[in-house]
Amino acid sequence: MTSELQSRLQLYSLNHFEQYPNLKITDFTLLAAKPESSVYGLVFQYGDGDAAQQESLVLKVFTDDINGKDRTLKERHALNQLHYRGYPVPRPIIHETEPEFVGQPFILMERAPGQPLHDLLNAVDESEQRALLTPFVRLLVDLHTMNAKALVENLMVKDELTLIKRELYQLKSLTAPVPALAAVQAWLHEHRERVPCDRPRINHRDFHPGNVLLGDDGRLTVIDWGWQIGDARADVGWLLALLEREGQSSMSAFTVAEYERLSETRLEELDYFTVMAHLRWLVELSQSLRVNRVLQNGAGAALLPRMERALVRVQSVTGLVLPPAAELMELLRPH
Repeated sequence: MTSELQSRLQLYSLNHFEQYPNLKITDFTLLAAKPESSVYGLVFQYGDGDAAQQESLVLKVFTDDINGKDRTLKERHALNQLHYRGYPVPRPIIHETEPEFVGQPFILMERAPGQPLHDLLNAVDESEQRALLTPFVRLLVDLHTMNAKALVENLMVKDELTLIKRELYQLKSLTAPVPALAAVQAWLHEHRERVPCDRPRINHRDFHPGNVLLGDDGRLTVIDWGWQIGDARADVGWLLALLEREGQSSMSAFTVAEYERLSETRLEELDYFTVMAHLRWLVELSQSLRVNRVLQNGAGAALLPRMERALVRVQSVTGLVLPPAAELMELLRPH
């Protein structure tokens, strides 16, 4: 599959990039794979002799269906608009939504230098962690400070509960097959009036240290844009929920404090958004279990400690009685 994809991209590139003479694609490597997309690293080699050059790029391919096409257009739009405004994202080069070229919708973009901040945070002590977290949190504050019309020019939000109602509506059908998850969604619905949103913000939707790259020059780059217009606290809650599942409670507390300091705002009702984030993660895990044979064949057991932390947190906030992680894992598996 990888060699076929490389060959098709090679042919496509020869027909679409006249500015790269004698172009050859090398070092084509799978970097990451999810149910909805796969990411490959590659190198464009072009020119001859003393004029020979190379450029490191990333190819992101999406599923060949309406959702894949939508994700392609959505991420390309975010990269274009945010790069234009100086927000640190990879520069998009070209995209296609039709499968006739490489078999799937795709985006070709520059490869941001550096390594995931997650790897660095796990290799340093607490004081060094905090030095890395401050610019990381500032990136999220900067995103939330940006006018949402940068991505949605004709933004229409009926009232202060519109955004949370949309989130809960999306979760309702996804949680219905599992009563334990449906109960969490019902709790969120019952308490939705606690979290009105008076100013819609751009949400990354998966902002965490694994999706931020730190280059040798100290520059950070944000990748993997499944964005949405929503409540800024939803992004913060997603980040906190991830840190909680990783057992990083001190990092989580510092993140909240830094966000409030840098944004000069008080984050109210974060418990609500953290519960919603844990529920979203459990729903996404359920979706992955339906298509990922590695998880189906037992690899999912490695996720049980994270599931347990998520369930403990949800129970402590909601007062609901939820099944143990191992039991819930079986309920989420396809039958």
